[in-house]
Amino acid sequence: MSTAAWTPEEIDYLMENWGRTSIPHMAKKLDRSVNAVILKAKKQGLGAFLDGGELVSFAQLVQAIGKSGSYSWYRQKWARYGFPFRQKKVINNSFIMVDIREFWKWAEQHKDILNFSDFEEYALGKEPAWVNEKRRQDCRKRRREAREWTPEEDSRLRGMLKAHRYSLDEIAEALNRREGAIRRRIDTLGMKERPVRNPGKWWTQEEIETMQRLHAEGMAWEDIGARIGRTASACRGRYERLLNPDAMTREVRDNKKALRPFFQKNQCTHYTKACGCDIRGTDCDACAEYRRRDPEESFTTGWISSKAGHDGKARVMEGTP
Repeated sequence: MSTAAWTPEEIDYLMENWGRTSIPHMAKKLDRSVNAVILKAKKQGLGAFLDGGELVSFAQLVQAIGKSGSYSWYRQKWARYGFPFRQKKVINNSFIMVDIREFWKWAEQHKDILNFSDFEEYALGKEPAWVNEKRRQDCRKRRREAREWTPEEDSRLRGMLKAHRYSLDEIAEALNRREGAIRRRIDTLGMKERPVRNPGKWWTQEEIETMQRLHAEGMAWEDIGARIGRTASACRGRYERLLNPDAMTREVRDNKKALRPFFQKNQCTHYTKACGCDIRGTDCDACAEYRRRDPEESFTTGWISSKAGHDGKARVMEGTP
């Protein structure tokens, strides 16, 4: 192993590959010890090994995205959508890294599961053109959700409901709230009145394709509904039925309703949130087929991946209500 003075060629190799090639590999290539490579890198002012190259640690990425989830939460969720994780070895330790270019390509295909409302502009360097619009949409959604209800809004909500001529989407637009927030507020206030139901109309294939495309771009359900002339609830309901048609059958709804009092259903391998109990049990306490899932196993909702659901043509005939 060489102990001679470093040559200009060796220093150039070290500076070019620091952060890109593992330290042991560089040491072997240069015929020097690992410690010698690390000491020389420090003398050259190359900084931490993980900060070199075009990779960032997954922890740095999570910190840049915002505060809506933990490191492990992001890792488990994004792994289900084929996130491009990389391993980077530093001496005897391995770190989860991300190539920024690969991240932006993946993020553009998965806008519907990302939230950029807390993502500071240029936190990861240069951004694709679509990111600014995605950030604007997510900030708009958060503003709708974050506001406290005022007495004036409650009074206006009561008045619109008692008038018996306003639909849910009209009330939501008037109060600048999401439709789900209006429903929750009605329940919180204990009001018996309900919004007027919009007349039903058949979904066209063009509406379905437009809805799927806008949702894939990260647009809020309220904005999608406004674009195609439907309520946010109708759009979300149709989208979920496209993802898993069986989940909306009467048999599944009745089964899920029967199991609602049993908290332990979520711990059974037979139960999913989408389709209820696959053996159609109705009493978890007395069920002989109850099988507790592994505590280390992540809970499966039973919904088909949203990426698989974007092929609405194969699932829904034109004119299906």
